[in-house]
Amino acid sequence: MEEKAKKKLTVKGLLKALLVVLLILVILSLIIIFGGKGNKNDIAIIRGESGTKSLVVYFSQADVVDLDKTDAVSSASMRTDNSRNVYGNTEYVARLFQQATGADLYSIQTSRLYYESYPLTAYRAFWEELFNTRPKLIGLPDDLDQYDTIYIGFPVWWFNAPMPIGSFFEEYDVSGKTIVPFCTNQGSGVDSGYELLKDECDGATVAEGFNGNNTDLNEVTNWLKSQGYIND
Repeated sequence: MEEKAKKKLTVKGLLKALLVVLLILVILSLIIIFGGKGNKNDIAIIRGESGTKSLVVYFSQADVVDLDKTDAVSSASMRTDNSRNVYGNTEYVARLFQQATGADLYSIQTSRLYYESYPLTAYRAFWEELFNTRPKLIGLPDDLDQYDTIYIGFPVWWFNAPMPIGSFFEEYDVSGKTIVPFCTNQGSGVDSGYELLKDECDGATVAEGFNGNNTDLNEVTNWLKSQGYIND
């Protein structure tokens, strides 16, 4: 009898220990998934050429972390331009699009920060993708009425556009506009984000996209000319 009682106590102890471990894992997961709160209050559209009808919108991990800039999910961490300014990969390509088109420029900012660590950001992105969540954004433009063409840039996360891209387009009616995607990635192409964009950009034309790995201004400009977005 005593031996049976001891076994029962041992089993109960193991179950309690497993429950404690499970609870700790759940709490840690929730902390990772939700992240810390962002505190940027200087988010604004960077104006391009006067009278432009185009807007370059991008989402980059480098713009939504708390520490050093990094965009590790989308290939190498950073890019440096001719003036020695350092940008995350996606922002770098976005600025090439702005330079080539004269468009306005806007960075999507989430209310809760992502992580400098690749594994932590990948973990959070996995759950956002799995449950098709829409992270809350801050500093959104009042409207997009003045734009006919919106270039949308993103790193590929879990074979899709990051969920903040969906959050952004949920805020606006973009019917009648042309949506032009471009991406940075480690193998998956810009097609990875088409379904999300088509779902969220109802009534808009989602055009052929551009893969921006290790690109430069000449390549971006030539591609835009070949698609008819800018003239020779």
